[in-house]
Amino acid sequence: MKLLWVTISIIILFSYQNCSLEPVHEGEIEFSSSIPGEASLEIDPVLEKAALAVLQNRCIQCHNGSYSEFGINLEGDTLDLLGRKSIVIGLPEGSILYKTVVAESRQASGVSPMPTDGRLSEEEKEAIRVWIADGIKYKAAEGEEPEPEYYYESNIVPIIEKYNCLSCHSSNSNNSAAQGGYILLDTYDDLMKFVAIGNEDSLLLSSLKQGRMPKNADPISDEDLDIITSWVLKGALTDADKPEDPIEEAPEASQ
Repeated sequence: MKLLWVTISIIILFSYQNCSLEPVHEGEIEFSSSIPGEASLEIDPVLEKAALAVLQNRCIQCHNGSYSEFGINLEGDTLDLLGRKSIVIGLPEGSILYKTVVAESRQASGVSPMPTDGRLSEEEKEAIRVWIADGIKYKAAEGEEPEPEYYYESNIVPIIEKYNCLSCHSSNSNNSAAQGGYILLDTYDDLMKFVAIGNEDSLLLSSLKQGRMPKNADPISDEDLDIITSWVLKGALTDADKPEDPIEEAPEASQ
């Protein structure tokens, strides 16, 4: 009986060590992600393979389909990890996977540093960061216009003003929401306490979708809710993140 178990263990170990890191998908992939609308994903196979190699070598032993420490399974490819919300397209800082591998302490970062048996090298961290930031691209479905980008000052502040949110959620308000609950929306930093980048279940979005807010105004319109949702899912950008307009070169003077 003991010999049988040893034989089975060797077979499992051999299979595990020789599992392929090659992605199981090729080219463009139709994928309904957490980003509004259907998107066609383009995944860089080189960046993906480098990142999956890090996960295979340093993470899978504790976070796999058979044994998922803390309920986190990191087996699979990019699509699997997107589906489990371990990563957010283009947003390393909003991805729980990246946040844990760069965290210095739970007190400082709000997440437990991983792996626990020794930190990743800077090269390994960078492989994961670049894969999330640059290795996964999405674009509008064929025939559709690309999703617009939204920014805090240009698009979100006007919505906050439109629905009179600061009448309750301001440090200048006497309302209990501000004085007792500390739910302040005066600044970007205040608002971000209730936003989890890339997460549709952020407290801000949940409150709006469930109709709990706003209280002193008409229910938020579908259009405005879509703008806030897109803003949260695509990075909660500020006007400082706007791409600079290309500088047109002045025509050469005629001789």
